[in-house]
Amino acid sequence: MNQKSELDTPRCLECKEGIFNPICITCLNLEVGYFLYEIDEKLFSLFDNDFSSFFKPADSLIKQQCAVCFKRSRKTYCPYCYTEKVYEWLSKVKPSLVKPFLRIFNFDFDKTGYAKELDY
Repeated sequence: MNQKSELDTPRCLECKEGIFNPICITCLNLEVGYFLYEIDEKLFSLFDNDFSSFFKPADSLIKQQCAVCFKRSRKTYCPYCYTEKVYEWLSKVKPSLVKPFLRIFNFDFDKTGYAKELDY
């Protein structure tokens, strides 16, 4: 029998929770980059510089397969932790874009973290 154990579930390197919405950092970076580039090229450049080194490649025990690009990566951060870091960065750099960003990139499904800032 080939049963999956809890050890087979990729874990976020930030929060240590299992990753059940597997979108790789590369795909998330591209989408956030597109969002910022359409609004402000200089802001995009700043984001690109700040985030290119923020999520450093790290060795997770298990590779995660991205649901978007289907590549496998050991850079395992959950979409929530990634968007939380972008939210914190954007709050400092360009607070007026926080709500538009969260309307598109909201992985706070329980509304216990950064999504509290949105008016539903």
